[in-house]
Amino acid sequence: MNGNFYIYFDLQKKQEIIKYRKLKECYIVDTDDADILDYYNIDKDTNPYHIIDKSEFQCSEYINYIVKKLLVDYDAELDILIQPIDSLLLDFINIDLSNSRYLKNFILKYGLNIISNLDKSKDLPAYLAYTAKEFNSHFENFYKTTKNTLDKIQNDFKNCINFCYFNNDKSLGLLTSMQKYFLSYHTCNGNALFTYVPSLEKYSKGISIDFESFFTTDVTLGNYTNKELIKKVSDKNFAFLPYSYLCTKLENALFLSFINILNIERLEIKTCENCGKYFIPISKSNEKFCTNYISLNSKKTCRDVGAFNSYNNKVKDNEVETLIRKTSSYFSMQVKRNPDIDIYRKKHEDWKKNYKEQRLKFKNNEITKDEFINWINLQRR
Repeated sequence: MNGNFYIYFDLQKKQEIIKYRKLKECYIVDTDDADILDYYNIDKDTNPYHIIDKSEFQCSEYINYIVKKLLVDYDAELDILIQPIDSLLLDFINIDLSNSRYLKNFILKYGLNIISNLDKSKDLPAYLAYTAKEFNSHFENFYKTTKNTLDKIQNDFKNCINFCYFNNDKSLGLLTSMQKYFLSYHTCNGNALFTYVPSLEKYSKGISIDFESFFTTDVTLGNYTNKELIKKVSDKNFAFLPYSYLCTKLENALFLSFINILNIERLEIKTCENCGKYFIPISKSNEKFCTNYISLNSKKTCRDVGAFNSYNNKVKDNEVETLIRKTSSYFSMQVKRNPDIDIYRKKHEDWKKNYKEQRLKFKNNEITKDEFINWINLQRR
């Protein structure tokens, strides 16, 4: 599995399991001195780069020979990342590609193998060590040469998600997301019945499947009789381990993620009312805000900020709405008490006409709360 990116999907648990090589902070012993290498238990044949894990580093008299670097751990077991299904896809389509730092964060999370096919300059090969300065320099060049390609891939997947999950075409009725995706490939009598959706088939090229893991189980079946074996396998609690997909390209993993979520019934994708990014509700289907951080340097999420703003807006709206009701009641009562005086009737009619317009301005932040309240109070004079 050297040098590859594997992704599994557990539709029952709505999880994706990724096996990959993660970028890690390690130390390089920058010398060929045998005594120093022996001190750090480094075998030059199995560890030609003289790499020691950050957690294994201990201060010593040889500290001057240590250089801190960013690298891919090419020798250890593959890292395993378990996360909610479609996290990879949503992480990618939510990248603000106008800022290279967001793309860098994506690569720091998922490793270099996921983007190696896009690196035409070969400046970012996996399994090499980089100083932070070297990595940043190579990455900026990678960003400049791949931005247009990444934009195209990102827009293709966004368009397909919008068609399948945010389509307001009434003619599609109660079709599932998978059924909508099927229709996106077809036209009727040569006429484009549906909004054009880019075909994602081109992104499926290069995927292979590891069938071996599909037939691996946590129980030994060799000692069962045929009858016992049939009973065991048919038990609802008996589960095959999910087989894995071997991905050689970022587009492969994105395509697999998209196809697999289409198979989950009642799965919703939403756009955050605070940042506009796509997200899958975790606990409630009526969630309005995602759990992404509001900025690169913030520890607050949209959910934190959104809930606070919603509460403040609710309090603000309640105060204003209460004043509106009181003012409406005031004008109505004036008309009832003075049915023969036209000026009260006219003020009431003007109020009913004008307060809606002012409230809309307030909702759209064209006027402040204080300005709206002052306007209401002036109408009663």
